[in-house]
Amino acid sequence: MTAGRMVNADRMMGYLFVIPWDLREPGGVNQVVINLFRELSGQAGVIPRMLVESWPDKLPRDGSEDGRPTTWMRLRPPIRADAIAMSIAKWALGSLPELIRLRQFLDAKRISVVNFHYPGLTAIQVALVKHFLRPELKLILSFHGMDIANAEKADGFERKLWAWLFASADAIVGCSTALSSRIIAFQPRFKDKVVTIHNGLSRERLLADRDVSY
Repeated sequence: MTAGRMVNADRMMGYLFVIPWDLREPGGVNQVVINLFRELSGQAGVIPRMLVESWPDKLPRDGSEDGRPTTWMRLRPPIRADAIAMSIAKWALGSLPELIRLRQFLDAKRISVVNFHYPGLTAIQVALVKHFLRPELKLILSFHGMDIANAEKADGFERKLWAWLFASADAIVGCSTALSSRIIAFQPRFKDKVVTIHNGLSRERLLADRDVSY
């Protein structure tokens, strides 16, 4: 490898898409993320990667899903509604080694941006790494519908955790004007971070895939 190529590799930005389920599951959120991944793959200087939240994978497990570099990894939520005190205690005891592993993973893959789609409070682990270990890391929360509905049900300490997560995010994305309005109503203090980005459609790809018999 030449020196020039080494410098270029050092300047590449890793962009990590995080989803809470396997991409093989059917659904609109998965299709949006797949499309975004494909578009970023064609951008100079950007290396996209998938992370699937997977509780059995205590250690990061690298692989590929339909040609997309993918890692399966446990991200622990700080609270469970059915056992608040116990879940917080378990999270406090187990989070430090997990945060260290998460930081090592982000460093090894040269991740500069972490983009959660259908985010939950598991995103707090990345927010903690950002606050205490990687302050230059960018965190984006992309909401699609039922995710904000789940967040709206939170109260007490759980709602405070959501507020802290919003405070830690660099951007909060809604896929429609109505959804962005709900996000703002949920946490109005962070309205300046909320942006609306409608789910895109590739006209060229649509025309290429159409049934030419019509």
